[in-house]
Amino acid sequence: EQGNHYHDLDDGVELVRLRSYSNPVWREAPIPYITAPRLENLIKVFSPSLIHTHENMILSTQLLKLRPSIQVPFLSSAYSLPEFLSSYVNVGKFIENLAKSIIWKHLINNLNPYDLVVFSNPTLREFYLNKGLLKPSSKSSNGVDTIGYHPGEDGRREITQKYSLPPNPRIIHVSRLARDKQIEVIIKAMPEIHSRCNAHLLVIGRGEHRTHLEQLIQHLDNAHCAHMLGFVAEDDLPSIYRCADLFVAAGHSETQSLPALQALATGLPVVLVDAACLPELVQHGENGYLVPPGDPTKLSEAVINILVNRQKSVRYGKASLRLGEEHAQSVSLQKLITLY
Repeated sequence: EQGNHYHDLDDGVELVRLRSYSNPVWREAPIPYITAPRLENLIKVFSPSLIHTHENMILSTQLLKLRPSIQVPFLSSAYSLPEFLSSYVNVGKFIENLAKSIIWKHLINNLNPYDLVVFSNPTLREFYLNKGLLKPSSKSSNGVDTIGYHPGEDGRREITQKYSLPPNPRIIHVSRLARDKQIEVIIKAMPEIHSRCNAHLLVIGRGEHRTHLEQLIQHLDNAHCAHMLGFVAEDDLPSIYRCADLFVAAGHSETQSLPALQALATGLPVVLVDAACLPELVQHGENGYLVPPGDPTKLSEAVINILVNRQKSVRYGKASLRLGEEHAQSVSLQKLITLY
């Protein structure tokens, strides 16, 4: 969040915040940078037993320059799919596919020098293997706080009053407000959903796309059923989920989706698009539905199918809860400890 590097502490853990530059795609996620000599000096000071990077572009490139001189295991996590470009590049399919091909080549060339690559799910790993990843790989979910995120009445009354929430049923969407999240699809589905179920959409998050989404809501005359709550503090977020009846997401390039995991842990039915890695979180017809990307009609049909049937909604929520337990932070942490 600051341009220049500085040192910090987080629960007793020493952090080095790097110099950063503006990100043209996501303004709230500046691009970090460090020179190879300075990075080498930091590594000497910390003297790690292993190095695990979670970045596959600039920092990883600098780190790999030091690979021959650092005799500890090198691990890298991979989180991204170049498919997100389709939401930002509007120069024709040929140029878009060429750009994706270049990014894939960089990612694979960047990851192959590592000793081990860690993925959040099998589908993401399969994408990389098909593109030429050669090094051994492992999978470990990003994990979700199942202690904080759980079903129940905790905080519901207070949060309903604090945020002046509309009446149930409530559909929740949580993400940064950006083009690749395809929130427009959800907003366009709301007139039919509201007319059939009297349901309300709660959009939670902040980002550069908010003005566009607000204009779309006004254009569709959706203000009575689509509500932009903006940023919600982490302390309030679990109770916001408990105030909801269903979670929905329409992004077509998600590699796992932490908000979807939080919804599972809260015991919510989910409606997600059948794209990228989201099918990992939906057992179609058991805890929710998968719908085609970019299709408000199919999305509204799936949401309505759940909300009009209370028994189905409860059954799907219980199935989500069971699936969410597999992604508990404690499980993910143990997998990493074993891996290390």
